[in-house]
Amino acid sequence: MAAWATLTRVQGPPSARPPSGSGQSTDPDTEISGISGGPADPGSGARTVLLAPAQAGEAASAERLAELWKVNGDSAFGDQVADAWIKAQAYRLHTFGTVTRLAGGGELGAESSVTKVFWSDLDVALHQTALEIRGADGELANTWTDGLLFALGGPIYAGTNEIQRNIIAERLLGLPREKSK
Repeated sequence: MAAWATLTRVQGPPSARPPSGSGQSTDPDTEISGISGGPADPGSGARTVLLAPAQAGEAASAERLAELWKVNGDSAFGDQVADAWIKAQAYRLHTFGTVTRLAGGGELGAESSVTKVFWSDLDVALHQTALEIRGADGELANTWTDGLLFALGGPIYAGTNEIQRNIIAERLLGLPREKSK
């Protein structure tokens, strides 16, 4: 739903493709949206790519949230829904920009920490807003409650947001390293 997954995509003759059942695509024409990466081993024909299921997932969740809000008809949540939808679209476009940069030979840097913090906060906000719109029904088990339970782990796994913010401060903003307590 919202984690990065690493795989190797092989380009070349069928003999160079991953074995069937390896969990990797054996179809050279398979299009995977939201991928980024660079050469895994120069000359090998392999590319290590990062799949961003969250990239598509957050946009889809934002669309589902907008539909939930429309059906509910409660104008009190309009600003929250619009904010979540706009952030999901910004995240989607940012991901495409990253893919484009990496496809052109660029590299991931410390800005990936900004993306991680942005995504994990957005994922939580999307699901919390949906539960608020659902009201008392939001407490019942459904895809939104399941999504929120998963989203609450986002600020922790893949590097806690606190650690990611330290990386942002030190590497992107050039602030001094936090002193040990």
